[in-house]
Amino acid sequence: ADGIAAVVSFTGDDQYRSGKPPIPPPTTRPFDPAVFDATQTTFYSALSNVDFALGQGNAGAVAIRFRVAQHAFVRHADFQLGSGLAGIYQAGNECEDLRFVGGRYGIISEKTSPAWPFTLIDSEFEGQRDAAIREHELGLTLVNVAIRNTPVGIEIDRGYSDSLWGKDVRFENVSRAAVLISEEKSVFTQIGFDHAIGINTPTFALFRDSGRTLAGQGSRWLVKDFSYGLKLPGLGAVGDYATDLSMSPLTRTPARRAPAIRALPPVSEWANVRNAGARGDDSTDDTAALQRAITAHRVVYLPIGRYRITDTLKLRPDSVVIALHPDLTQITLANRTEGYAGAGAAKAMVESARGGNAIVSGLGLWAGAINPRATALIWKAGEASLVNDVRIHGPVVLTDGKPTGVNDLGARMDSQHASIWVTDGGGGTFAAIWTPNGLASSGFMVSDTKTPGYVYELSAEHHLKNEIV
Repeated sequence: ADGIAAVVSFTGDDQYRSGKPPIPPPTTRPFDPAVFDATQTTFYSALSNVDFALGQGNAGAVAIRFRVAQHAFVRHADFQLGSGLAGIYQAGNECEDLRFVGGRYGIISEKTSPAWPFTLIDSEFEGQRDAAIREHELGLTLVNVAIRNTPVGIEIDRGYSDSLWGKDVRFENVSRAAVLISEEKSVFTQIGFDHAIGINTPTFALFRDSGRTLAGQGSRWLVKDFSYGLKLPGLGAVGDYATDLSMSPLTRTPARRAPAIRALPPVSEWANVRNAGARGDDSTDDTAALQRAITAHRVVYLPIGRYRITDTLKLRPDSVVIALHPDLTQITLANRTEGYAGAGAAKAMVESARGGNAIVSGLGLWAGAINPRATALIWKAGEASLVNDVRIHGPVVLTDGKPTGVNDLGARMDSQHASIWVTDGGGGTFAAIWTPNGLASSGFMVSDTKTPGYVYELSAEHHLKNEIV
């Protein structure tokens, strides 16, 4: 009878020295009235490669309270929940490669702290007592998620709406409804699915308020496309609530799709750039050493450091560039670096080969305050490529506390090329990207390509004219 209690709780700091927190997180044990909740100090909170097990007799226990600011994630974790309440309570921005077994719920959450959408990728739920996910106003996006052996797949709380979208979601042995929709007469209720599969799941959608149901077709069915919400027939016309459903029976159970986020190569394949002579001390020119490592090895690893360069690093078609902290591991340009200064065409700090399946993961890029030709990343790689957990730095204070030079004579907003430029046939997957450098003309630009691209949780902000082009 002690309420909800978290095993791990992500909490904030009194960043502005305001004194007493307005609402201390009630899930902290022992309770501490001085703890702050989801302040700006929880930017880039993350947990990865940690598993959780809740023993019996912990009905109010949650593994993680993950109420955080922006650009936070939980990845590569198993939750054995037993009699507990949930694996994740108050979800953060992006979660990937998670497995929830047991518990009353797998995830239970209201809207995220910054009111961002919450994106769940490549994950599984098994055997929850009430529902795999219970939520309201979460902005829930599901990509390649499987839900099995539970009464309800996704339950939207009574009296609340959500903008819910699912791509390649599988419901197996879900007895009551795959999705339970509330507030069906609210303009904020917007439900969509693209390619949802049901196996021994008799009801696809149940509308809580009216009791209306959308039944599955047989023991195996495919929802090719589904949307529910306020539908406007045209400009100047009054809309009404409508259901669009394309469903068909299946004669066999399709195989699960490939993960949306590719796994990194095993650590045994990582070539440390320090062994190629890179220093990462923010003063040595590491261009030649980094390029030497990239050319010689398919997989290169950058330990924590600031790697200063003076020319473009060119990736192989199959390159995998790995860092483990995009704040503490950066590739940087000094102000007025030759080749990046003055007027002229965009010159990349890092540039992929055309085509191929390159990966850049966990890396920070800082183009300096006075380098008008700079583009942090030019991406020409193919559909199977991946840019994941990459941060574009500037123009705020850098992680070492030094000013960026944004106030220096010659630095100005909107003076550089786009921070990330996908072009020349480029595409692929872009996940958990933060590109807030207002010195650039935009945070993310796409041009001259027909290659498919997939973007999950990209934030482009603080630009003078255009965020995304």
